[in-house]
Amino acid sequence: MKKLFLLLMLISINVVFPQSNKDSLSSKLLELTNAKQMYNNSISMMLIEYKSYFGRNLDVLNNFIWKYFNWDSVKDDYISMYSEEFTAEDLKGLIDFYKSPLGQKLIVNTPIILEKIMRISSERFNKKLPVLDSLFETEYTAFLRDTTTNFPNAPDPKNFIKEFYSDTLADTLKDANFNCDDCKKFREGKFIVKNDTGGSYIIRNDKYQHEIFPYMNSDAEYKINWVSNCEYNLTFIKDKNRKFVIFKPGEKINIKIIAIRGNEYDCIIDVRNRKRKSTVIKVKQTNQ
Repeated sequence: MKKLFLLLMLISINVVFPQSNKDSLSSKLLELTNAKQMYNNSISMMLIEYKSYFGRNLDVLNNFIWKYFNWDSVKDDYISMYSEEFTAEDLKGLIDFYKSPLGQKLIVNTPIILEKIMRISSERFNKKLPVLDSLFETEYTAFLRDTTTNFPNAPDPKNFIKEFYSDTLADTLKDANFNCDDCKKFREGKFIVKNDTGGSYIIRNDKYQHEIFPYMNSDAEYKINWVSNCEYNLTFIKDKNRKFVIFKPGEKINIKIIAIRGNEYDCIIDVRNRKRKSTVIKVKQTNQ
């Protein structure tokens, strides 16, 4: 949202608002500079830019912005701010300037200039995104390493990240022959991931799942929805350790059980269209 406030400041450079005893001058200036239209157009441009970031939540952002940052809600604040900087004579001078050919040209071209500034900034930001991603990964990896120093058997942070976001598809795996009713016994209980020596575990009931990583003080909570006996979706809710959060609230993970051996099962985990295979072992009944 920093862009929004930067945008509002850019708009204000060419739009001046006097205070109570300068209302008549203010009205002339606002009308002369098309301040309301310029403001609304700029907000609309900003919302279009944020479309890719907010996705399905864009309507929430739209409603929020137009409710709390509409012209009427911010106008008085700008009047107060600019009245401290400009005298009545200043305002008269500005009105005279905006009536001039050069002032009219500035009014016409200001929205174009703002649009170009936003486009240039956006293009430069997108070009540098790989650098930002690298900085985030470096910081995240350092955090994992710092929090696992007392756990010599914990997974290496770099390998953990690579494995979790592996591009290796599991589509070539063949479904094993088993009775789908056997999957029902995995709807509740305590589970561990096979070959995980870090001490993490899963607690699951018919509605929720907690994935707990003690060495990182992490407790990720998900809502669970069984699509069929052997397939379920996890919807991320929150994590106790905010620094460890990998998913956004509402993000979904799909899991399909493809093989069963006693109290363990193989599954394909689909995370952001990236698939990997995992083996999960049930170690304790919830009613025990």
